[in-house]
Amino acid sequence: MKLATMAKILATGLALLILVVDVAANDPIFVKWLVIDDPGDETIRTYWERAEVGDLTPGELVDLGTMLFYRGWPGDASNYFKQALDADPEMAEAWFRMGLVKHYSGDLAGARSAYKKCLKLQSGHAWGNFYLGLLEEQTGEAKSAMKHYETAFEHAPELADPKINPEVLSSRLQLGAQVRHFDRERFKNIMPMPYLEPKTMRKVRRQFEEAPVPTQTPQPTIGVRVSPTPVPSGDEESTASKKSRNSRKTTAAAAGGAAAATTRSTGGSSGTTSSGSSSSGSGSSASPDPGSTPYGFPTPPPDRGTTGSGGGGDVAPRIGDTSPEASLKPVWPGLYALAEVLV
Repeated sequence: MKLATMAKILATGLALLILVVDVAANDPIFVKWLVIDDPGDETIRTYWERAEVGDLTPGELVDLGTMLFYRGWPGDASNYFKQALDADPEMAEAWFRMGLVKHYSGDLAGARSAYKKCLKLQSGHAWGNFYLGLLEEQTGEAKSAMKHYETAFEHAPELADPKINPEVLSSRLQLGAQVRHFDRERFKNIMPMPYLEPKTMRKVRRQFEEAPVPTQTPQPTIGVRVSPTPVPSGDEESTASKKSRNSRKTTAAAAGGAAAATTRSTGGSSGTTSSGSSSSGSGSSASPDPGSTPYGFPTPPPDRGTTGSGGGGDVAPRIGDTSPEASLKPVWPGLYALAEVLV
């Protein structure tokens, strides 16, 4: 009993496996090469599964064929374009893409037939005219090529721009077609054919033109009013400036006086040393001691107005004591006092 049950299970499993293999064998070749979890391939797989049950519209069938063409299966792309045309034989875009795929594959006769069927349904299809013109030029039909180029540029002048249509660079005739097209446009634009009753024409036209929408006047925004910073009057500003200058003068004078006092005391001690030397009979000033200043420089000599006897004269005037300009910058007196010491 158990063996019979197991045999049935194995037979059922084998039948299912054979069925799966048989179905897989009938799948298009591209299905076996679709990459799992790849967004593009999974989209193709979904469209294909829907196509197998007849759930795609003609436009979606064209999109499936387009995806397959860019994925590298032009033959399968043509098959789905055919399915779209079976569902909608007057779909000009499907005929045009059929022509593109055949043109790409080297089937020029099939491409010409597909392009012409596209233009029969939609004569102003700019891309269809351009590519049929390109095919005609490639096969030596220059007159027919020029005709289709001109029609393409008439309906879509931007196709002459290589940024939009790089294929235009591969054509030797398209420049002549552009010249002929723009020559006709120029002729049309400068023709002396004005309206004979322009006022009447404009009056009728205004009945069908939309009235301009009135623009609303923007309302001023009401916000918090900020009071301006008070500016002192001329008298107040003058008084404040005077007080500030007087304060700086006082500080500068005090600093200058302290520097002068220090220099005078140094000069006095030097004079005493010089006097002592004179009493010993040298009659000239003694050499200053380099260690008599904190910086290791000799002490300054007596004033130039003093005599060789070492008698002290008037000390040279200091800028910090006499110059009113120096009082504007309190740092100057100390710097000049240091300069006097270094000289």
